Amino acid sequence: TTQVKTLLRQADIRDGESMLATLDAAHCSKETAEFIGGKPGWDYLITVKTDKPTLYRKAKEILSPLLGINPGSVVAEHSRGVIKTWSCWTSIAKEVNFPHIAQVACVCREVRSITGEKLTKDVAVLVTSRGAERMSAADLNKHAREHWGIENKKHYVRDTVYREDFNQS
Repeated sequence: TTQVKTLLRQADIRDGESMLATLDAAHCSKETAEFIGGKPGWDYLITVKTDKPTLYRKAKEILSPLLGINPGSVVAEHSRGVIKTWSCWTSIAKEVNFPHIAQVACVCREVRSITGEKLTKDVAVLVTSRGAERMSAADLNKHAREHWGIENKKHYVRDTVYREDFNQS
């Protein structure tokens, strides 16, 4: 988390271009959001977890009424004997105290067997500085999935081959 600014300073973003930094919950801080959102053309998409209780609670408060209606985006993928479905709900971030925030989102990923049996369900709350006019629910869903794809490729190998999660001494 201490190297986000260093890495982003090396990004080759030219005038008139835009950049979206997708960050996991470890990088969910006002300082990081201010650094990214304060630069012209730069935006963030950050996962929020319960370790940021005020932000998480406010985002859930905004999103909860939407979860009973159809999501703004649904993507399904059939592979390796399972069906993965990602559903995404978004809303304007009204009265949320977080730098440059424009939207809050909920992405629900369900994995089912071919027969329809639910295998797993993950829910993520996200915040972004990119407004709805520039990032739809479908765009947000796509960026969240791409970020998870990178995370899974890197972390899965370490966690299963090297058993990192089992060696916490």
